[in-house]
Amino acid sequence: NAAGVNKLKKAEEYDDETWDYVLGINLRGLHLVTSAVGKHMIRRRYGRILSVSSVKSLIGTDQDYIAYCASKGAVNMYTKQLACEWGKYGITVNAIAPTFTRTAINSFQLDDPVFYKNLISRIPLGRICTTKDLAYAALFFCSDAAEFITGQILFVDGGLTSKQ
Repeated sequence: NAAGVNKLKKAEEYDDETWDYVLGINLRGLHLVTSAVGKHMIRRRYGRILSVSSVKSLIGTDQDYIAYCASKGAVNMYTKQLACEWGKYGITVNAIAPTFTRTAINSFQLDDPVFYKNLISRIPLGRICTTKDLAYAALFFCSDAAEFITGQILFVDGGLTSKQ
């Protein structure tokens, strides 16, 4: 489950339509796909559900991310609850929560040298997340090495959430 969108608006300017758009894709879409696929996993009594959350599910920002942060926080709780409900079927449910990884949703920010320098200064490992970093985390959660791990959120963030 990797779909995600954001609409940069101040919290006080968020209208119902924009809120529903962000939550619709980031949370409702995740649920619709998961429940459809999950029915087959339940029948097989085996499966791996992996969702993409965000560091913004755990820490706030002074940028305009109200709906995105709320939706990704909900993804974390959805992950934990579903792990409780579907564990009896042999299904593990986890999420990876990266910091900035270059995508179409954020390239305009990462291309801003001031923004990029400020971001990197807050990450102990001194760089943004790469798709390779995410792939390794995903491979772990979907492998037999993680067969006894469920309901977990792995922050793939270079230490960002560890630093004040």
